[in-house]
Amino acid sequence: MLCNVTFNKLVFLSWWQDVSAISAKLTSMQSSLAMLVDTPDYSEKCVHLEALKNRLEAMASPQIVAAFNSQSVDQAKMFVKVFTEIDRMPQLLAYYYKCHKVQLVAVWQDLCQSDLSLNRQLTELYDTLLGTWHSQLQWATQVFKKPHEIVTVLLIQTLGALVPSIPVCLSTAMERTGQETKLSKLLELYDATVHFAKGLEMAMLPNLSRASALNFCCTVMSALLYISVLRFCLV
Repeated sequence: MLCNVTFNKLVFLSWWQDVSAISAKLTSMQSSLAMLVDTPDYSEKCVHLEALKNRLEAMASPQIVAAFNSQSVDQAKMFVKVFTEIDRMPQLLAYYYKCHKVQLVAVWQDLCQSDLSLNRQLTELYDTLLGTWHSQLQWATQVFKKPHEIVTVLLIQTLGALVPSIPVCLSTAMERTGQETKLSKLLELYDATVHFAKGLEMAMLPNLSRASALNFCCTVMSALLYISVLRFCLV
């Protein structure tokens, strides 16, 4: 097992040398291009440079996904260095978000297919998201600048990517609930969401100023359930 790990590491390091060499050339081209703004073929050169960056990203994408999925701090930091140098950090973060969103959405789908009540499903989801906040913040702090903002965006994107969405689940649950118990059930769901929002806010308090986007996330979730309460109370 140890030999296998060592071999894989050597393969990665060999591959990484190629990526680093290409990145260095692209960075050099980028610096040179900055001094050619007034030349006739400047736009053409910019297009060519972006095409080369796209090729590098395509070549690196399997290793990027592997680094994020395995939570390899060392490998992730290498990619941050390269993608910062070639002005592609938004693209690298997109890989990070996608890797973790896929996992979190899968957790939600498993919960939706379980025999648990919607209240319990939401509670389990919120516990997973809160745990993700803590674990990913610890990891992202070692890898990214502004880790609090990045992990907050991850949670916001995840909430927006849930399939089925929470409103759909609410509608379905209410259709199956008797009129006399609709309000109490919705209040249970609302309480679960408020509990999640407060728990996340408390976790973020030391860095709340650097993660104000969380307020948006919590406000949206609370408003969503509040609107649902009004809607079904008027049915």
